[in-house]
Amino acid sequence: MKRFYILEAIIVAVFVIGFVVGRLSKSEEGYFKNYYERAAKLYQKAVELDTPPASYEEPERLKKVLALYRKVFDKYEDSPYADDALFNIASRIPPGEEDAFILFRKLIRKYPDSDYADDALYSIAMGHFEKKNYDRALREFTRLIKDYPTSPLVDESKFNRAICYYGLGDWDKALEELNKFEEEYRTSDLLPAVMYYRGMVYYNKREYDKALAEFQNVIDTGSEKYAPKAQFQIGMIHFNNKEYDEAIQA
Repeated sequence: MKRFYILEAIIVAVFVIGFVVGRLSKSEEGYFKNYYERAAKLYQKAVELDTPPASYEEPERLKKVLALYRKVFDKYEDSPYADDALFNIASRIPPGEEDAFILFRKLIRKYPDSDYADDALYSIAMGHFEKKNYDRALREFTRLIKDYPTSPLVDESKFNRAICYYGLGDWDKALEELNKFEEEYRTSDLLPAVMYYRGMVYYNKREYDKALAEFQNVIDTGSEKYAPKAQFQIGMIHFNNKEYDEAIQA
């Protein structure tokens, strides 16, 4: 008889626990549904105010937009909109500013699988690059290539890594990276830039014949950005060689 009562008590307890858990699950489900709905509404409000994208030319609207994105991240950091909001805040800060670095690093650390993680890392790298902190930029570009091998920013990161070596005055390493880039991306829009910087490497090494060939290749591409620079460098080579008539003609 005692055994029967114990068994009956267990059955009742299991029923009660199941009832409570069921109620708790429904309560949690409702909570999370409201959580994501509120996050979505707040994010949508930010996007609507940010259309077209607010800039520093509209300081009042920009201030309101950033405040809304900040609210999305602060209040709903576990929602699918938090990484987007965080990126929108960080990307409005001038490149290279420490506040931008902090926010981009937070995005990478907290949302490593975010679609914005590679963009955030690239922005950090470019911030250092534009400040001529080539060692730090080099590390960040290399990290992007390693951690996000399928990112559409990998090719630009590989090119920029070569330019970091150029900025550091490591001519041989810069030349190696530029050659590797050309081999890997034979149809890239960056090839005129590759040729130009390869020419600049030869120019700095005083290998003027090789530099002239590279600069002429750049001119032959018709690049609006690099062809005039290459033409100028040809003139400089002739001037350095004391070929003044050729320098004038160049």
